[in-house]
Amino acid sequence: MDFLTSVLFPVIVLLAIMFYRIYKMKPQMTNSDLVSLYMVEAGPTKRFFRQRQDFTTPIEVDCGGVVMNDKLRYFVVKNNCMRLKGIKDGDIIGVKMFDHNFSMPDDYKGKISLIYLHDKNFRGYKIRELGDYKSDINSYETYHYKGGKLNKSSRPHSTEAIKGLVVEVHHKDYLYN
Repeated sequence: MDFLTSVLFPVIVLLAIMFYRIYKMKPQMTNSDLVSLYMVEAGPTKRFFRQRQDFTTPIEVDCGGVVMNDKLRYFVVKNNCMRLKGIKDGDIIGVKMFDHNFSMPDDYKGKISLIYLHDKNFRGYKIRELGDYKSDINSYETYHYKGGKLNKSSRPHSTEAIKGLVVEVHHKDYLYN
């Protein structure tokens, strides 16, 4: 009985206190990496027999390990139509947004653009590969990949709809909370 009260009981109490402290710290460590990000569509935005897609509500994303540049805007990718360009479902992308200090570079062809779309099928951001500039309609041809093949988007996108260029890709499957 002396062994039980003098040695074993204090060890059990000490272990209980340690486990309790670890348990209390865990939510703080996890929550510190949560960031609200918009999803960006990397798949088709026009789907038959489906309701309109709305990507305008940010979601909580665990960005642990991603060092975010305050000069970029970050999004989490949904779908795989840019997989051949190195961007897949669940990746976090950093986008350099167009403003008075940043505009379309001369070597834009093949770069991945961020496009804002608001039509009857889709509302929110999507990413597409940039193609030729059409000066007569002030728009760019854009492309996505399907089945490993380059596919032209259903229509060109105006310069006003193109909001920036993807300059960072963080490869990790982030959970959508």
